[in-house]
Amino acid sequence: MAQEAAACTIRTPVPLQVGDGTSELGVSVIDVTFPAATPLNEISFRNFYTAFLTVKFQQLRPTATKKSRTWRTCVRNLPLMADPHMEEGSQDYVSVCRQQMACAADNVTSLRFILRQPSPVWLSFTLEELRINPPGRQSPQKPFSWWLSHLPPREDLQKLHKVMAATAQSRALCCTRIAVPVFCTSAREGARQYMGERAAYFHP
Repeated sequence: MAQEAAACTIRTPVPLQVGDGTSELGVSVIDVTFPAATPLNEISFRNFYTAFLTVKFQQLRPTATKKSRTWRTCVRNLPLMADPHMEEGSQDYVSVCRQQMACAADNVTSLRFILRQPSPVWLSFTLEELRINPPGRQSPQKPFSWWLSHLPPREDLQKLHKVMAATAQSRALCCTRIAVPVFCTSAREGARQYMGERAAYFHP
């Protein structure tokens, strides 16, 4: 049975607005608000073609008013895809624990997810199944990517490493170059020397 996530309101992604009011291409923002101050233990979601993720939060402090609250960054430019132009990692499940955050996220009143996708290949990008978990709660386990769940056993990997090392050594021996004489009195004499060296190499 899945454990209940923290109560919050998750807004739909909107393009990031720059100073002059225009939208910045390849950047969108998801705002999350909490009805009461909440400590963060884990952020989990399923990626949908987002290449990089930054997470900011606002805290409730005794000496700070609502207008004076500043945004702090707990996750900065986290890569979610190995290459923004390729499929790998585009739809993986991701979990960011408290220990991975740059600072302690306690008494959080709002979160801001900044999504970046610099590649023009993908028409849209977002975060799906977003969950905010307080201490004592954890997201249900999700399957790994296909290539992670199909890795061979460690013994097979060690055998494969030995075979690859032996193959590389044999290839290096076969690729040994035979020196060709540079100085010779004539082209015919140089050819005879070259053929003699080849015969000595292959028939010692």
